[in-house]
Amino acid sequence: MTLQARVVFVLVVLGSTFLLGYWFAGRVYGERIATANNARLTATLEIERLRRQLSGSVAREILAEMDAEAARSQIVTREVIRYVESPDAGRCALPEQWVQIHDNAAGLPGTVVTAGHADGASAGLPGNAPPLTDADALKVVTANYQTCHQQLVKARGWRAWYCGQAPEDPRCE
Repeated sequence: MTLQARVVFVLVVLGSTFLLGYWFAGRVYGERIATANNARLTATLEIERLRRQLSGSVAREILAEMDAEAARSQIVTREVIRYVESPDAGRCALPEQWVQIHDNAAGLPGTVVTAGHADGASAGLPGNAPPLTDADALKVVTANYQTCHQQLVKARGWRAWYCGQAPEDPRCE
């Protein structure tokens, strides 16, 4: 073998070794990346599974609280019906500004009610409307509070769900 052939042979062996090493290193690096990606994906799936599980438990708690609120509302409604059906109900006539006072106390934008209209009716009420009695007011207030309590339960549930999703939020402490 001549010197020139030996040099070519050594260069081919060195080049082949370099390429084989490069290929092998790329393969090892690719496996490490794949392993890291699989670990990240597994962690992400576990987090999502836990979030779904938490959401399910929060939903069950919300539904249980809503059922309890519905039971309390039925008791209150039964008592209101019993009062309204009693002979003493409806004897107390409320002032015509009562609706505005009630709405303002609840934080609702009320209708301006002023006494002294020419037709004797209040603003927002039809002409010659019958006076508002205690039984009528009790029905309205009961319905309003039941709605309020239902919305409160929903809001608490949404907050619990949100805090389960973002526990690092300072509002969730």
